[in-house]
Amino acid sequence: IDPSRFGIATAAFNGKVYAIGGMERNRPPNVANPGDLALDFVQEYDPDADKWTDKKDMMTARLRVSASTVDGKVYVFGGSQQRGGQALDIVEVYDLMENSWKRSTRLPTAIAAMTTATVDGKIYVIGGWDQFLGRVYSSVFEFDPGSGKFTKKRDMPTARGGLGSAVFKGKIYTFGGELTAPMHLMSLRSTTPRPIPGRPRVTCPLREGLSAQRSSAGESSYSVA
Repeated sequence: IDPSRFGIATAAFNGKVYAIGGMERNRPPNVANPGDLALDFVQEYDPDADKWTDKKDMMTARLRVSASTVDGKVYVFGGSQQRGGQALDIVEVYDLMENSWKRSTRLPTAIAAMTTATVDGKIYVIGGWDQFLGRVYSSVFEFDPGSGKFTKKRDMPTARGGLGSAVFKGKIYTFGGELTAPMHLMSLRSTTPRPIPGRPRVTCPLREGLSAQRSSAGESSYSVA
């Protein structure tokens, strides 16, 4: 990927992968660095052709965004415009067929470094932080792309940003993250999930309230039913 960068969002649709936003880690020699500003780049990767194609730039340059795809549109949530900067409540929608952007309903809370997951056509915006304010969030919001409406759901048991998520059999599993916004994890040494001593797994139905179950694993899961 060119330029090399971090804090990007990714999305997949119709056999293509999209890399969105982020911030350039290493700028070329003799090029001024204006405060580690974010990028608005959008690039499409074709795995079959092993080829990158530049697409329409985002309306707002951002890093530490999260993106999810529903019905041929990529919804890009939150982020910030520079490293350590104040989080944004912006939601922008990329129409993959039209190669065009538009604004959508703003997030209820300005958030960066959250994760998003899609279940049954709804997007769940989970966790995140605002480094500028030093806040970390446990919030969960359900976004309906059809109505453009956010609905507050049960918070995660643990506030964290920079977390990951995956969907399996109608449940959203959230993994890892950081408990304080200024801290940075510099490397990932293993992709094998390992139990964390003393940390229970908590199962939280998003629509039906909180139902906690203890387990030996160190992740949280959300039932979407």
